[in-house]
Amino acid sequence: MKLNKIFFVLILTIPFSIYAQYLGGNGRGDVSIILTNVPLPVEEAASSLPTKVELAQNYPNPFNPSTSIMYTVGMRQFVKIRVYDLLGREVAALVNEEKPVGTYKINFNATGLPSGLYFYTLTTNNFSKTRKMILLK
Repeated sequence: MKLNKIFFVLILTIPFSIYAQYLGGNGRGDVSIILTNVPLPVEEAASSLPTKVELAQNYPNPFNPSTSIMYTVGMRQFVKIRVYDLLGREVAALVNEEKPVGTYKINFNATGLPSGLYFYTLTTNNFSKTRKMILLK
């Protein structure tokens, strides 16, 4: 008798033990399997929703002529993202709206701006973060 593949699927909610034995006729001997229902440690999965506001470094940096900026909002709130030149003058308003919880990516196209150091700031009701980026033409 030739055995090919045997598949078992067991779904049990009570303690159990299984003992299986195969007596092969080809001289390979006995094959025994013992399975016992042993509880395994379970880790709670991390929440996939963000819990705080974060502002990532733009990429690429230095850039020419466009770059991406990622940010995270941990609760529904009004978000502003502004770009400033080295003298503190606002050169672009990228976001100015209420955002739900999530992670966002925006593109900043600096066509028309001269090469140099720029700053971008994310501001909410209770958070503000500024990062720098370099436009290199």
